[in-house]
Amino acid sequence: MKSGEMNLGEKKKLVILIAVMVMLVGGASLLYAKLGDRVDMPGLVAQESVEEVSDVSGTSEENAEPQEPAPDFTVYDTEGQPHKLSDFRGKPVIVGSRPDERGVVCTCSYEARKFGVHSAMPSRTAYARCPHGIFVRPRMEIYQAVSRQIFEIFSQFTPYVEGVSVDEAYLDISGSHHLFGGKENLVRQLRRRIFELAGITASVGVANNRLLAKLGSEDAKPDGMTIMPEGREEIIAFLAPRALKDLWGVGKKTSELLSSFGFHTCADVQQCEVQALERVLGSRMARQIREYAFGIASDSV
Repeated sequence: MKSGEMNLGEKKKLVILIAVMVMLVGGASLLYAKLGDRVDMPGLVAQESVEEVSDVSGTSEENAEPQEPAPDFTVYDTEGQPHKLSDFRGKPVIVGSRPDERGVVCTCSYEARKFGVHSAMPSRTAYARCPHGIFVRPRMEIYQAVSRQIFEIFSQFTPYVEGVSVDEAYLDISGSHHLFGGKENLVRQLRRRIFELAGITASVGVANNRLLAKLGSEDAKPDGMTIMPEGREEIIAFLAPRALKDLWGVGKKTSELLSSFGFHTCADVQQCEVQALERVLGSRMARQIREYAFGIASDSV
């Protein structure tokens, strides 16, 4: 079956994936919940919030509307020493266990990721890669409290909210975006409200199904909005150069297996006969991955 024969269907849903707490615990922006005048929150780094809208060509436009500065807070590192939150701006912050303890990294700032630090990595390894990193302990009770607040904001824009975790949610805005002046205006208002009420940035992907919304949200990190293509040919072209590991169900081992047979990108799968893929993955998984490579996925929220 060739790419031109794949039926993408008539998808009418409009789904967005919003990742908010990733920026919170990852240290890319400042959190201030309505929890009092002063909150001890380790692992958070302040930065200016920039409103961005990206199209499928990768371009973006900035929102010139200035953001109000968020208040400074006290943060405690793994040694129990207090710091001003603003002291951590732009620095490699690593949330998790101390490097001399048995434990792992929960998450880290983008500055730490530049040194190869990532979640689930042993803290000792993180220290070896980034010895000048600032290690702070997580405070899940704070993250969960703010997550509940953010989900309340979601419900103000649509009743159809599917929480993926403490830091992500899918929203079906098919029946409500016109009430806010269209999908882009809805997302702008939602992101602005999240920042104004909770001081958190949000990356948002807008698409006709959850798979594309997820990919759009990843492209929008750490603080932006990506509007995914809607036309059949545009979706195929957008996905073609992407690595297969970006798709649902393609983990490290599956990705390595596919690569060993010459399947590296979505284009490789789009252009092959489905039988060739079935010989590698089996019938069920091959057909699922093939659908994903064409941007076909459940849009139910």
